[in-house]
Amino acid sequence: MEPMTSGRAGAVRSDRKEPNMLSQNEQEVLTRGDIVQAYKLVGEYKIYLEWANDYQFVKFRIYERPDGRFEFEQSHYIKTPDQASHYVTSRTAENDADYALKRGVGTIMDYYSLAVQKGQQPKKTWFVPNKDF
Repeated sequence: MEPMTSGRAGAVRSDRKEPNMLSQNEQEVLTRGDIVQAYKLVGEYKIYLEWANDYQFVKFRIYERPDGRFEFEQSHYIKTPDQASHYVTSRTAENDADYALKRGVGTIMDYYSLAVQKGQQPKKTWFVPNKDF
């Protein structure tokens, strides 16, 4: 397959699929019976953002599904003054763990960086906790 360019400027990836991290036995156990969906935690990451007199941590978890795709979830969403509401992506699954992490971090940093570039001062109120995290 040819490399694909995402909607973000400069973000290029191929559709290369990483070898499954789930063992054959795990795949069999997690796909049998009435199990609708199953996940294995691949990693958890935390970023630290700091400004004038405050800071914010945001965590990201990457999971592998038995079908070999990777999903992310995040501890917070972001709502800067330029946004009507906090941003929740509808696309949380990718073909590799690295790109899932990149997409997850981008859901925060794309909006955060744009607001800071416009001269807006970050605030804790920009970060909306994800109640499902």
